[in-house]
Amino acid sequence: MKYLDEHSTCPMVIVDELALDYDAIAAAAGDMLFCEEVTQRQHDFVKELNEYLGKMSGPEKSHLWTKGALKNSPEWEEVRKIAQQCLAEL
Repeated sequence: MKYLDEHSTCPMVIVDELALDYDAIAAAAGDMLFCEEVTQRQHDFVKELNEYLGKMSGPEKSHLWTKGALKNSPEWEEVRKIAQQCLAEL
């Protein structure tokens, strides 16, 4: 949140950038699994998180892409929970 507070001129864009950055990482996960750089379990957590973020996308879910939602919504709490599980595996 500190990063967002320091760098945000348009909060929705910055929150969206978090997911776009993660999407780029998730796109590499398949290749990393193939090259045995990550385990199947690590890959599955990355995939799970990417799929969850995908379910949060679209115009009807734009309310989730604000700093307030990032701090307080149950959806972003679930993102943090999955991300913590993923990090624990790395």
